[in-house]
Amino acid sequence: MKTGLLTLLVAACLTIGCSDIAGPDTLETSTVAAASAASRGQAAQTKSWAAGQQDSDIVDIAAAVNEATGEFSVLIAAASRVGLIDALKADRQMTVFAPTDAAFIDLLGFLGASSLDDIDDETLTAVLLYHVVPGRRFSNSVLRARQLTTLNGAKIRVKRGAPTLIDGLGREANIVVQDGFFDIPASNGVIHVLDAVVLP
Repeated sequence: MKTGLLTLLVAACLTIGCSDIAGPDTLETSTVAAASAASRGQAAQTKSWAAGQQDSDIVDIAAAVNEATGEFSVLIAAASRVGLIDALKADRQMTVFAPTDAAFIDLLGFLGASSLDDIDDETLTAVLLYHVVPGRRFSNSVLRARQLTTLNGAKIRVKRGAPTLIDGLGREANIVVQDGFFDIPASNGVIHVLDAVVLP
């Protein structure tokens, strides 16, 4: 599922236009070289394929992926419900950690809820903003940070030596990986796909 999702993210970028797709270095030197070489080749190929395409914002890219896979239907519906779509389309740079639908299903089980309707708007807004960091943070920048300050105002920790975020409850969420780390650039920031929903 992870491999297919990343492939479709790339395909969505080619369809609606992205600036590039890059894979940053890991914390292991040998992996840094391999991932960087592979990502440079893929980025060049993607730029060639996407030549002439307009850049698209974070919401447009997520919507295109969702249309193809349904993987972000819950995230998009949640952001729409609490009025965050316009903010995510704004002309400012931001980094979005985007949980898949499966991640939201797991969250509902953790909370003992039957649907997102069981979560009030204030709480849902706080959770969604906890997945957004100001600025364009590619994964090499994310992984070298000890913690990140989110638009929620709360901090999220980065697990040392792993592509993993640790939330306010000590729960872990992994950045989806394939041949190193992949960044999904947008005109107004960058997306990282998560396999779990993080909580403040």
